[in-house]
Amino acid sequence: MLAMRNNMKSIVSVFLFVIATSAASAKSPKNIMLILADDLGWADTTLYGKTSLYETPNIERLAARGMTFSRAYASPICSPTRASIMTGQNPARLGMTAPAAHLAVERFEAIANQNGPPHQKSTNVRSTTRLDRTLPTIGKILKNAGYATAHFGKWHLGREPHSPLQLGFEVDVPHWYGPGPKASYLAPWAHRQRQYRIQLDAGHSPYQDPNAQLDPPRKKTRASLIKMIERLDLEIGRVIKTLVDLGIADNTLVIMTSDNGGAQGVARNLPLSGAKQMLQEGASACH
Repeated sequence: MLAMRNNMKSIVSVFLFVIATSAASAKSPKNIMLILADDLGWADTTLYGKTSLYETPNIERLAARGMTFSRAYASPICSPTRASIMTGQNPARLGMTAPAAHLAVERFEAIANQNGPPHQKSTNVRSTTRLDRTLPTIGKILKNAGYATAHFGKWHLGREPHSPLQLGFEVDVPHWYGPGPKASYLAPWAHRQRQYRIQLDAGHSPYQDPNAQLDPPRKKTRASLIKMIERLDLEIGRVIKTLVDLGIADNTLVIMTSDNGGAQGVARNLPLSGAKQMLQEGASACH
């Protein structure tokens, strides 16, 4: 098992190396699983700092069977990180610098604004909103190597015809292009796959206690986030147990990271400063 915490360049390099070596090994190709938690703060598990409020034993157990990296950095926002992981390219090279891939407009090149508000010291760039479908992606590479490929949870890299199904994945659940859940993490979900719970998105708003159906869906509370992280840990434990029960755990590489730092005022980033969407260390530090 491999529990990975790394900087953006290194995590992409390691992941592509794993893909290349696994795909090239005709005798015993490895199963590969990437778990990308959403908005999981640097200290929101018990790997790098203990808290008396909750425990994450399954994540700790996963890390104990592999390796951890204590200086891991991604983009400070979700879509750029996801684009980088999918393509192996820096978000700036892709022009994907903002979480704008759910918008209806299709923009494949970043555009510099001509002006901006008076308080800004520089103009901003309008991010691309789609990945070029001709680019090689992890899904395409694995599929071409004979792997069965599947994507579960949040995509946020473009709606049809730029969904996971067009970028190398044979299965995509719940097949939703938005920046978060279509309606709720809790029933009735508003997805066709109504039995599906998007718990591996845990950490992202809306902050909802999985055990409390009446929890206000837009209320940002630390207590609700803790319950979501506990459920995330539980689901990771279930996944690992399934691998063990199927007898394929020793032939499976599991990589876990988060797409950016935790959200301001809710997640735990201390002692790092800053939070998601900022430029301080806490915005990009991840598992």
